[in-house]
Amino acid sequence: MMKAIAPYATAMLLFLFASCSKTFEDRGECPCVLTLDCSGLPASVRTLDVWILDGSSRSSYMKKVYITDFSSPVSIDIDRLQTLDICVWGNMKHLEFHGSGTDTYFLKRKSVDADSLYREIEHADSRCDELYHKLSLTKEFSRVTLLFSPSMSFEQEMELIYHQPVSGYYIQGGSVGGDASTSLLLRQLPDGQNAASFNMLRNDLKNTSELELILPFEKKGSARFSIPIWKYLQDAGFDMEKRNLDDITFSLDYSFNVTGITINDWTDCPPYRIEF
Repeated sequence: MMKAIAPYATAMLLFLFASCSKTFEDRGECPCVLTLDCSGLPASVRTLDVWILDGSSRSSYMKKVYITDFSSPVSIDIDRLQTLDICVWGNMKHLEFHGSGTDTYFLKRKSVDADSLYREIEHADSRCDELYHKLSLTKEFSRVTLLFSPSMSFEQEMELIYHQPVSGYYIQGGSVGGDASTSLLLRQLPDGQNAASFNMLRNDLKNTSELELILPFEKKGSARFSIPIWKYLQDAGFDMEKRNLDDITFSLDYSFNVTGITINDWTDCPPYRIEF
């Protein structure tokens, strides 16, 4: 009886050994668990769009995750890739998607006033069981506030339009050209000043970002004036490559025909001449 059992037991052991070896060899097909720690996000980030891309030029792999709950880490099963791009964008809304893979981009032509974009691009290797990453998003916009002196009367209706030749971004970074225009709303402050605000997206200061003022006249129709914001910021030394873009305040005064620029905690007030 023992002689009959011995071959059977030996066969079972060999089968189990072979099974274990196969499991070990095929382990690369099992997913890697990517954990994203959202605890350090800026308070103004409401939503996250996460793209997991094959970092090679083939872009044969893409996985998108939409996140709204930041109270605990988010776990995502991803393929085991040698080159991996984790592309995270915060507060993407009012947009159009185009392309796929590394060619994916989004356009924000008519919503510059609603953009408070944040992003992070992280390169990684997911050929492991677990991958942990704490998100650290960069601020991709400047909050621009226009302050008009009390001496500037706005009893007549005035139209303010901001133009920027950056209409969107590629998922993996890089801007998309196009006209992004938005109409601004004036509000009156307690001190009598009028103000308007908009978000300026990261762009090349050599472009033609400008603010257009359209003033109506009863007998002559309307007059258009352009304020070359890009030139003033360039002359003032504004750093468009900074990790988190600074907020900006423009103070305009018709009576002296000048404008002052305040960038976060420092001020630069050169005698800029504005031809109205």
